[in-house]
Amino acid sequence: PLLIVCGCFSVVTAATALLCVAVNVLSAVQSFRRNGGYIFGGIFRCYAVVISLFVAVLETEWGFIIKFCKILEYWPARGMLQIFVAVMTKAYPNVERSDLILLQDIASYLLLACGLIYVISVSLENFGC
Repeated sequence: PLLIVCGCFSVVTAATALLCVAVNVLSAVQSFRRNGGYIFGGIFRCYAVVISLFVAVLETEWGFIIKFCKILEYWPARGMLQIFVAVMTKAYPNVERSDLILLQDIASYLLLACGLIYVISVSLENFGC
């Protein structure tokens, strides 16, 4: 049962990271299309896309990624990376479309919750709960 729950949580986290990818791609396109182009926001969103993709691939437990980044074997490090991506997704709402802002909010809060669960679960384990 615990392995099934962990597997489902991993799928939810990967899906949420892919939602962050989609939202950040849409936001980057909107940033570059703007009058004069908001270059900083677009580049910021491009970095968020790359890191979000990395989080999604990391949740598949692919051996190459785990071997490449040993620190990400530990749940607190994964949680902090997910929280970082969530904050990047939420930051700089430089679009005027309310539907895109709503998608940014949903994606960032979902990934923030996943990251907090990763961090808190290990903290509770260390305290004997």
